[in-house]
Amino acid sequence: MNISKEKFEKLVEDAFLALPEYFKDKLENITIVIEDYPPFRGLKSNLSVLGLYHGVPYPKRGIYYGNTLPDIITIYQKPIEAQVKDVKELEALIRKVLYHEIGHYFGFTDEELYRIMK
Repeated sequence: MNISKEKFEKLVEDAFLALPEYFKDKLENITIVIEDYPPFRGLKSNLSVLGLYHGVPYPKRGIYYGNTLPDIITIYQKPIEAQVKDVKELEALIRKVLYHEIGHYFGFTDEELYRIMK
């Protein structure tokens, strides 16, 4: 499946807006970006990486946390598109990837998130 960057961004925005207010209210100093592919490793891109959280997880922020660049959630469009057949599957996978990365912001490990999101 292949859609425009603008349509993909709108789907990511819709997934974020669907997040319960309780969680949205807790998100601080974070930005979401969309890239076509994850960074290259060797000669080809790692297409199994759909998203990435980079930052200081919320539970690890102490009293000295401040004046820092925003945490970043990166959503990789092309690897996500490669795994779906239609827009409905695309919406579901975007939501799953975004919520998984937001879970890392809240301090959950991959193992915990895989159990929770089954």
